[in-house]
Amino acid sequence: MVSTIHEKLSMTTPKKTNSTNISNFTRHPKFNLKRGSKSALALAAFLNPIFPSAHIDGPPQGQTLYNCLGCKIAHLRKEKGWYQKDLAQAAGISTSYISRLERGYHIEGVTLDILLRITEVFDISLGQLFTYTKDEITIAHYREELHKYC
Repeated sequence: MVSTIHEKLSMTTPKKTNSTNISNFTRHPKFNLKRGSKSALALAAFLNPIFPSAHIDGPPQGQTLYNCLGCKIAHLRKEKGWYQKDLAQAAGISTSYISRLERGYHIEGVTLDILLRITEVFDISLGQLFTYTKDEITIAHYREELHKYC
């Protein structure tokens, strides 16, 4: 299985180097991934899902909810062209806290006040922050599964 993953990700051939001590890895031209790296394996898991169907009946729950929320916040921030520090400053929250939220971490002490500050910055309702499409839930589910392997 690993060899087929490498074959799919390896679109170029290894280049010869002048130094005999340095081994050059084949890199995927678009993603610039080293053969055998965790990033390459994570991408391969997305290209060939281990779990072909996500359970997306109803609203997301548990870790999938945190992943959905994190992806939504990151998407809204990127739409504005902001860095995490820009959002943190506008909402009055630390940059590391924003980072952990966006990565879908279960953070102790996430309060309604913090979520309301984020919604005010993006000029959306709290309901919109927790409304997810079927695709967003599916992506969050796969993201959760990838964290088990990487």
